[in-house]
Amino acid sequence: MPEVRDAMHQFVALNLAQAMHNIVEELGKRGLKDLSKASTLIKPRVAMIDDGAIGFAAEIDKEALEELLSGNKEADDKKVKFDPAWG
Repeated sequence: MPEVRDAMHQFVALNLAQAMHNIVEELGKRGLKDLSKASTLIKPRVAMIDDGAIGFAAEIDKEALEELLSGNKEADDKKVKFDPAWG
């Protein structure tokens, strides 16, 4: 029985790692660079359980993401865009 348990743990861990990778990739495409607030933006859930797979789904809170990105944009606007020392 420990073999089944270990195989199941490995299966679930790999699925979760793949799901996290996909989420981070999607957040990167949407412009999020700092992942420190990612847990407040994502609502993960198990979507399905089948004989050979476990399906995970995650919903990204678009309003919170836009708010976070607008805050980053304001910070970027305050940065100096031209440094005369470098011409």
